[in-house]
Amino acid sequence: QGVRRSWSLLRRRFWPVLGIALLAGLISNVLGQVLGVVPTFAGLIVGLEWGWLLVALGAILTALVTTPIVAIVATLQYFDARIRFEGFDLQVIAAELGPARARL
Repeated sequence: QGVRRSWSLLRRRFWPVLGIALLAGLISNVLGQVLGVVPTFAGLIVGLEWGWLLVALGAILTALVTTPIVAIVATLQYFDARIRFEGFDLQVIAAELGPARARL
């Protein structure tokens, strides 16, 4: 059911959404490679006994930086689709203006 809703939201803008997702993935990949190159080379220089620790720390650093980028892009695309096709921004404004909201 969730996949059907996603498809109905993004059906009309499939190619732009796909392009943005691929671009975000490409940027994340390049950034991850740049961030991971120094710890990897340092791990190779240190040797196998302790170098694996540097390589692992580089992978963790890369994941900590690149994973949120992809998640943020996906979230922004979702809210963009809801605003464009469902009027989500108007729903939020209407909810704030409603009489049921308690005022302090």
